[in-house]
Amino acid sequence: MEKRKRNGRIAFIIVVSVAAVSLFLSDIFFFRDILLESDFLKQLLNNFLYAAIPCVPAVILRVKFGFNAVRWLAVAATAVGVLCCALHIFLPETVLNETVVLYEDASVIHYAYVNDWIFVFAQSVLTSSVPALYCVAFVGQRREIWAALTPSLMFFVSLYVRYILTNNIVQSLAFIFDESILVMIVFSAGFTLWALLLIFSTLIIYKYITRPKIKNNKKEKIV
Repeated sequence: MEKRKRNGRIAFIIVVSVAAVSLFLSDIFFFRDILLESDFLKQLLNNFLYAAIPCVPAVILRVKFGFNAVRWLAVAATAVGVLCCALHIFLPETVLNETVVLYEDASVIHYAYVNDWIFVFAQSVLTSSVPALYCVAFVGQRREIWAALTPSLMFFVSLYVRYILTNNIVQSLAFIFDESILVMIVFSAGFTLWALLLIFSTLIIYKYITRPKIKNNKKEKIV
């Protein structure tokens, strides 16, 4: 049975690897352009910072209070996520679309959005800070999958609800068959992969930190 499971895992890894390599080779120039674009690197750095900053106090609480801090961190992450969803849904268009004159060039006036940072900030917190808090809270609890699924789903639902509230019923129904919803799904899938990366990193760090304690417990049992 164990041998069959091991062979199944190996086969699964081979299939996924072959599919990934085939996808990459079939559109190598597309992936190369993405990696060379500065916006992609900025977004990656942005996600990293939004994940790292809340992890510092969360890790301190988890180390100091152990599993007693799990509930606090989970409640805090959920509350922050709900607040970000509320901003995504109810932030008025008048506030979001407020502009200021940036500069004028050849009789062309260039504008810049004043308050778009609020929307971007809420999105970054929801898709990076919230899953990071869930990771710290649930590491060692075997419930880390919530860190990947919940924020990404909240991101997708909040944007779709906003679209429904700002448009009529016909436009909302047509949006389901529009390519814009595909873009939202792709973004949500990308944030899910980011959360899975956070889970993997958190588990490695957690195992490294708790390894001496596990060894000591094994020695005490032997004695």
